[in-house]
Amino acid sequence: AKDMCISLNRVETCETRSAYDHETVDNGKHTMGQWRLDHIFYTSATLKPCAYWSTLESDGESSIIGLPNRRYGSDHLPIGAIFRLLPTPKLSEDEKAALLKIMKDISNRQKRCIAERQTELDAELAALEAKITPVASVVFDSGSRKNNNEKNGPPPQAIVDFMRKRRSVLRTLKDTQKKERQQWIST
Repeated sequence: AKDMCISLNRVETCETRSAYDHETVDNGKHTMGQWRLDHIFYTSATLKPCAYWSTLESDGESSIIGLPNRRYGSDHLPIGAIFRLLPTPKLSEDEKAALLKIMKDISNRQKRCIAERQTELDAELAALEAKITPVASVVFDSGSRKNNNEKNGPPPQAIVDFMRKRRSVLRTLKDTQKKERQQWIST
């Protein structure tokens, strides 16, 4: 269900200045850093923003000294927005069924793609480990068997590099798939 969530929009409030020592230097002048401290998220399918409270920049004194200050005791200003409700989109039962089938098909295809890529990466890892790790040998010590392949210390650098590559490859694949879902949702 988490993979099927619809993207949200953010009300475009301006940055505010913090009174804490997050300074930036601009042409030799020290200024307070600017961030969007708080956010209002909404879905454009059913809401349209009409107005929002002004940000700190509209208050001259607070704009200069930042937050918190003697007028505003918090480092966050209250924020608010007015929205116009849009008609709720309605689908017929056939449209719902078709939409769910498309979503399930996309999800199943993407899951298969990830599983296939993981299988390929597992094979690459096994080949790399076979190259690096000597054949297991068994040593007899006082009549008991001891495996010399027990893990001692960190893995070889080649394995560490491969695992980083593996995470990067899978992360990139998942990001690409997420963009595909978002693009499909927006159409």
